Amino acid sequence: TLFPYTTLFRSSEYRSDSKQRLCGTNMLKESHPQIVLKTLRLAKYCCENGHPSFRRGIQRRVNEIRKSVDTVKIFEGLTEDQKMSLANAFIVQVYPPGTQIFQQGDDGKALYILKHGELAVSVNGEEKRRLQAGAYFGERALLYDEPRSATVSTLNSCECALVTRQYLEDVLGDSLGTI
Repeated sequence: TLFPYTTLFRSSEYRSDSKQRLCGTNMLKESHPQIVLKTLRLAKYCCENGHPSFRRGIQRRVNEIRKSVDTVKIFEGLTEDQKMSLANAFIVQVYPPGTQIFQQGDDGKALYILKHGELAVSVNGEEKRRLQAGAYFGERALLYDEPRSATVSTLNSCECALVTRQYLEDVLGDSLGTI
């Protein structure tokens, strides 16, 4: 599997239009899928063939995410193996200040854990609260397959770990319905 190597992708690149927002890894996957595949294969090769510093860097990032998984209430009932598999499925992305991570009404496809920075949560254009490092958001999208109930925007440079519903289903399988 190439899951742990996806944590290498960090991006502040955004293309935004009224219907579709693509960012970071997703944009790269769509525009240059062969580059992504080659990069992931190279990362896997480096980790598996005696490049200890590279392997330690990836493992450190996965371990950080693994600790963050414990803070997400909906993952409390998972086994240790499921939590570690889930940590390997997260993708880390960096967002510049003033970026909308998602907009109220968008389709919800991912859960986010805020690693660094501060976010504003707005409903109908009015700021309702702010999120600090360690907070998670977007979980309703994974549980209920419903549109986003709020707009989430960065107040400063932010780093988030995210996992999509598809990856969550791949990792947890039938267990997804029980969380």
